[in-house]
Amino acid sequence: MGLWNYVFGIVRETDFVIEVVDARVPYESRSERLERAVKSIGNNLVVVLNKADLVPKEFTEKTKAIISEEYPCIFISSKDRHGVVRLKNVLREVSKGEKVRVAVIGYTNTGKSSIINALRGKKSAKVAPTPGYTKYGQWVKMNENILLWDTPGVLPSGKISAIKGNINQEKTKNISIYSRELLDIIMKTKVNNLKELYNVETMNYDEIIKSIAKRRGFVLKGGELDLKRAEKAILIDWNRGKLTACVEKEDTENQNINIDDDQ
Repeated sequence: MGLWNYVFGIVRETDFVIEVVDARVPYESRSERLERAVKSIGNNLVVVLNKADLVPKEFTEKTKAIISEEYPCIFISSKDRHGVVRLKNVLREVSKGEKVRVAVIGYTNTGKSSIINALRGKKSAKVAPTPGYTKYGQWVKMNENILLWDTPGVLPSGKISAIKGNINQEKTKNISIYSRELLDIIMKTKVNNLKELYNVETMNYDEIIKSIAKRRGFVLKGGELDLKRAEKAILIDWNRGKLTACVEKEDTENQNINIDDDQ
């Protein structure tokens, strides 16, 4: 509960909340718990679909329409700055020339710090494709009236998941479990770049892993393929946005991984 209490405290102290969601996996990367808290406190909230450059526009338009039935929704790409001006205008409308504090919150690796940097127009928040990189929150100034709070990633309730990007591939001991989970979900999606990225035709997990190891030269002493390194590469490619997919709600149903994270 420690991190949630921290986040709820920030929500209470701010005037507006930006929930950052991964456009590739919009439903899994939304936090219902956060949204309920914002609503109960009476704060305003906008859902930002980040990394929109990684999926077809039709997918983000469809997702935006669904989310907009509950909350204002904007899709942007902090990488190429598409949609950033629109988000800035929303914040200016909220401030109305007065000083306001805005919390930028979302699951690990959704790109919160990148959005803050795009809003400011210069680097202020540290950015890395490693889950948990932002260790402590910090206030950064967008302009004279708008302060942005960059928070550490909000951990998912009930489970940790590769598809949500919150697996630190350098620390986890369960690389095989999570890489398999990730590929199982991606292989269910109608739109992904799995075959193109790894130059494979098969949809068999073991064969994909072997192909990655061969093509990238992941070899152990004695010439044996380093399959663990190939599995780690899948998680890295997803976190860095090289591996993409349009993940619908039904694509993540019936997943067996369910590890308590003290939420």
